[in-house]
Amino acid sequence: MKIIKINITCLVALLSVLFIGCEVDYKDIDTLGKADSGASEVSINLDLFVAGSWTPDQVAASAGELKVEKYDLFIFKVSSDGNYLEYKEMNITPDASEMVPYNQSIKIGNRNIVLPTGGTKRVVVIANANDKVSYPVLCSLAESTKSDFSDVTVYDKFINDFSIKADKQQTSPFVMMGNALIANADMENVGITLAPQYAKINIKNKAAGSETNGLFISSVQLKNVPESAYPFINDYSKKTSRFVNYEVNMLDNGALEEMIPDKLYLLYTPGTSSASADYRVTVLIKGKKNGVDFEKEFPCSNPMYPGYLFNMILSLSGNEVEAEFVPNWSDGNFSISGVHLKNNKMTFPFTADKFWGYEIFWATNMAGAVSVEKQGNESWYSITVEENLVRVCCLEDNTTGRERTASFTIGLGKKKETVEIVQQLMPSTITFNGMEWLDRNLGAILPLTEENITHSDTYGYYYQWGRNVPFPTFGTVGIVVSDPGITIQQAHGMKEFIVSSSSSTDWYTAVSVADKTTTWEDRTGSLGNPCPEGYHVPSYREYQTILPYKNSAGIGNFSNVDFKINSAEILDDTGTLYDALYVTSAKDEATIYAIKKYKTDGAYYLRLRRIKTDSGIYLRIDRLSGNAQSDFVGESADAKLSSASAIFNSATTGMETIYFPAAGRRNNKTGELVNQGINLYSWAATCWDVSSSGIYFDPLDGNTRIYCIAQARSFAQTVRCIKNY
Repeated sequence: MKIIKINITCLVALLSVLFIGCEVDYKDIDTLGKADSGASEVSINLDLFVAGSWTPDQVAASAGELKVEKYDLFIFKVSSDGNYLEYKEMNITPDASEMVPYNQSIKIGNRNIVLPTGGTKRVVVIANANDKVSYPVLCSLAESTKSDFSDVTVYDKFINDFSIKADKQQTSPFVMMGNALIANADMENVGITLAPQYAKINIKNKAAGSETNGLFISSVQLKNVPESAYPFINDYSKKTSRFVNYEVNMLDNGALEEMIPDKLYLLYTPGTSSASADYRVTVLIKGKKNGVDFEKEFPCSNPMYPGYLFNMILSLSGNEVEAEFVPNWSDGNFSISGVHLKNNKMTFPFTADKFWGYEIFWATNMAGAVSVEKQGNESWYSITVEENLVRVCCLEDNTTGRERTASFTIGLGKKKETVEIVQQLMPSTITFNGMEWLDRNLGAILPLTEENITHSDTYGYYYQWGRNVPFPTFGTVGIVVSDPGITIQQAHGMKEFIVSSSSSTDWYTAVSVADKTTTWEDRTGSLGNPCPEGYHVPSYREYQTILPYKNSAGIGNFSNVDFKINSAEILDDTGTLYDALYVTSAKDEATIYAIKKYKTDGAYYLRLRRIKTDSGIYLRIDRLSGNAQSDFVGESADAKLSSASAIFNSATTGMETIYFPAAGRRNNKTGELVNQGINLYSWAATCWDVSSSGIYFDPLDGNTRIYCIAQARSFAQTVRCIKNY
């Protein structure tokens, strides 16, 4: 059975939601969305952190606020049919904690997990659950007794029914939660900083006095606290809640401190659509004002954000007690993170992407609007603030001949971070089989070398066939359903992913099948193709020169040791017919050898290898020049295989190599990411009817071939450009 290992380096943790690609044979799991299942071994290091202080520039968190006794782990299999609980483990004891000096975070151990299936996953970690947390009925795929898995816990039910019970004693350990999105399975280390699911309240008495003069506070009580919190629900009016009061006196009677620190912890209470009094937590203050007994109830902020430190500032105005309830602005925290943000620097490819770009997320314990400001007058990039992120886009290809840089600030109030952005210059090329290929996929920031090949930064952009709008290889995208009213021009001005309807496999449905175009440029017209000027999307013929020919039945498979002479291969537009000799290895070796243009002066050798490493799977193709005498010597398949292997293993010069990453794609019906790190799909410019050609590489089934009619145009796949000649 194939397995997947996920190394979880835990920190202080509560709830974490992430996406990872994995693999496995298990039950009849393929019924849960075969196209999304995946199947390659993958190792993930998940670092879970808890901030060592409330904010980086604020007082350190106490031992009680950092304490983790146990945590629970849940992994959901994500498929087109639903998100099913695949793995669960409860009451895990963390390892010894470790301080991370550069950011004051706490790290608490390492854990290895073996999963039985692949594909995209949602991972949920909840710490300090004890009797405070209520789960729905939990049934994993392994525990299922139903053939249709109807008894398995689905993710939507989990997040809707999961709740935390209020703790009136206000003692540690506290429940905390955090989340992260991991779009690619080949990331060696993924860090998650986890936030507490409670607000902390400091009470400041600006009119501090005695029992006979000024303001004297004798007790504090929290009232109207929801008995249970639903952390995934942002509006309490969507849930029927019971309410409780904290009867415990939160202060020592007679306390005279100007500041009453670290006394109140309030479980996260989201706001409501109406902000009605029925859903409003209040603080009841009792004491004396100028010697006279008083008690007064003050409403808390709405909502009370998790991880915020609030100041409740009490004062006397005449003979009235007043309170100002605000987040701790003076010691506020504002931090940023992102998949492509490293040390506050983002590197963009040469190719423009004016719609999706890169995303920056922020975390803060302050209220207010996040703002951005350019530090120059550069017009080649844009920055926009959206609901919960900042989006940075390069609006044009970098044709300056040099890297260009710019910077901007992002922040809240006086808290600001400066971000540097770099747009790379035009990529280099490599020569392979007489053609100059870009050294990377279109939109990638890393070249396709043996050192980089399994890194997600080699994936580049995804494109729907005949549409020059790039889509990211991470995160989610907005979608619209294909419609005959969407013209080619309109589609190129839209950021949305156009999903195909149930009756179509194309995103463009304004014409009938009989009117379908035959090349990328036939569809786009004056809009051209997405490649840089002077380059083009490879044609079907060009791909046929380096891959098993479409009519080579069985030769495209890594299956058994075998050989075949294939006749009538057309490798160029002249229509010339060529023979080719193919030799295949056993599936475990995953190698195909070929002599193209067999028995001619233009003959050349190819070796296609599926290579699997600890960090991922990729396709490597090697080429050697030959001649009319080139052959794989021997009568049997084993002899020819040995001869072919010896030719390449003994070559010391003249070998050309090209790499293709298993970049996955976006599903044509949902726009979701599928099979990253597992399968390779790359467009060719040629098409037939409603489908188009391109590389299709499925290393698990053992296929390396071009599918001429099997790729629906509404998929979004990678593009590798070739220089015009």
